Amino acid sequence: MNLQPLVCPTCAGAVPLGEGATTRCPYCAAEAPIPPAYLKMRDEDRAQIAARAEAAALIAELAAPLPAPIRAFALVGKIAGYVALGIFVLAFVLGFFLAMSEGGGGGVLTLIFAVFVALLSVPIAWEWALHALADTLHVDVVDRMSGFGAHLLLGVFVVVFFLVPLVLGYYARSIIAARSRLQRMFRSKPPARPGGPATCRHCDAPLDVATGALGARCLYCGTDNLVSLSPDVVKAAVVASTKSYSAIGEALGEQATARFYLKARLKALAVLAVLVAPLVAGLGLVTEVVMDEGGAPGHLTRASGTPMLYGEGKRRAQGDVALDCSGDCVFYVPLARGQTLVAHGGDSRSLQRRDIGPWYHLDWWSWTELEAGPVRHTGWYRLVVRASQGQKLTWSVE
Repeated sequence: MNLQPLVCPTCAGAVPLGEGATTRCPYCAAEAPIPPAYLKMRDEDRAQIAARAEAAALIAELAAPLPAPIRAFALVGKIAGYVALGIFVLAFVLGFFLAMSEGGGGGVLTLIFAVFVALLSVPIAWEWALHALADTLHVDVVDRMSGFGAHLLLGVFVVVFFLVPLVLGYYARSIIAARSRLQRMFRSKPPARPGGPATCRHCDAPLDVATGALGARCLYCGTDNLVSLSPDVVKAAVVASTKSYSAIGEALGEQATARFYLKARLKALAVLAVLVAPLVAGLGLVTEVVMDEGGAPGHLTRASGTPMLYGEGKRRAQGDVALDCSGDCVFYVPLARGQTLVAHGGDSRSLQRRDIGPWYHLDWWSWTELEAGPVRHTGWYRLVVRASQGQKLTWSVE
């Protein structure tokens, strides 16, 4: 800096240079003459105002609050992250207690089992919820779409409500952090004395701030300063940085570079999002193995199309069936809402529906006898026939 900040000859307070040949002291209101060297420096800076129009626009960009969507994404992403963490912790604790209740006795195996339950808790709870909502939805989505399809739907749900908010939240928080850091880096210093003008963040000289301006350039050292910031930014401590900028354009150039790399990471995470849905569907198939329904065709076969009896590894169309079992013969049949299964033959028959228990039991369903009449939802049902081998069973769907 070639010139020291101009001071009032009456009170020795630092004064801005103003517009005329004299300037008014903000502390004692005395008129102070401006020496020729200071007038020349001020006039040369005024001549550069047009050339600095872009810098003024950049100052306005840096001082303005970030768009509402970015702030919203940051909040939603934070919520999604806390919810996802809470779900995993809850599932892990639950798995730990389940392992202990099964006589695990602690140790590595108990922890492994807890992690196993935590990983499967989401698809297990998802499948349980779809089964439990079957009467309300009038369709068992897992039965109707197959296990892979239903858990692929879970994967889409995870992507839409968790992965996308987490990715966008990470991006938004990175932009907010960069903007906040630059704002704190460029903010002007407070007045040297109460009631005075803001001072330059670099050389402590008083700033000549136009009415309504968001920033000002120091006439002495040429440093850009932000003078209009939100209270939370003003109160925050200055964040250490590996670089120091005097011109606003250089700093926003760094911000643009950071955004470029963030967008590249965003594309990589978008590819991950495409892969998550089938991965979750595959995890759902693991759930299908764990939650074996004891001989049912499983959810690999959709409950749709022409009703067929499934049992003993065979498929049987409507009509006469020669029973190839003695005692309880178990068949499974897909029925649509409003259909009625009519069966004759065998010593006794019962049509059963899936009965849902607590989701955190790994054997949380059983089959209970269904009252006569049309079924209430589309899905798999179980037909149990007590008979002797070779008896005839006639069945049809109405």
